[in-house]
Amino acid sequence: MLATTLDHGSAMGSTVDIEVHGDPALIARAWGRIDELERRWSRFLPDSEISRCNTTRGLPVFVSADTRRLVRHGIRAWQRTNGVCDPSVLDALAAAGYDQSFERLQTMPVSPADSSRPTVPGCAGIDVDDDLGSVTLPAGTGFDPGAIGKGLAADLVAEDLMDAGAAGAFISLGGDLRAIGRPAQGD
Repeated sequence: MLATTLDHGSAMGSTVDIEVHGDPALIARAWGRIDELERRWSRFLPDSEISRCNTTRGLPVFVSADTRRLVRHGIRAWQRTNGVCDPSVLDALAAAGYDQSFERLQTMPVSPADSSRPTVPGCAGIDVDDDLGSVTLPAGTGFDPGAIGKGLAADLVAEDLMDAGAAGAFISLGGDLRAIGRPAQGD
């Protein structure tokens, strides 16, 4: 009989719920994978791959396959929604005062946001090169993974758990969910 293990915590600026139907040790694997993705994708960590892309605009940055996948998903979302979902909003978010993580913002005094609105350039010029293993953001374009990052992370973690032998998994990262495989009970 397989065990069902539940865990709750926080990562990526959000609450996290993990349920694994299988080896209880897979919970630690899930947390490790979430931590790895946060270290690669957080725009609030200066050495993350996304931060390096944002500070090296106009030049290719060598990044992991996970980060290239994230950027491709962001571009695809932008294309499919005719720009409604747009990960190039980084500069506009920073101008509006969202330039630090929620934890830090809660402890800082509130100041009025800049009333000028920076343009949101869109994703047309972003280049993802799998042969080189790089992402190039055009000068003037920043990338914020917020629209899709947690959802893709939930997908990747759940798939990794299944590959590691889980019979089923449920991941919630700030409400972005992935359920896969067999549940512990019932259909």
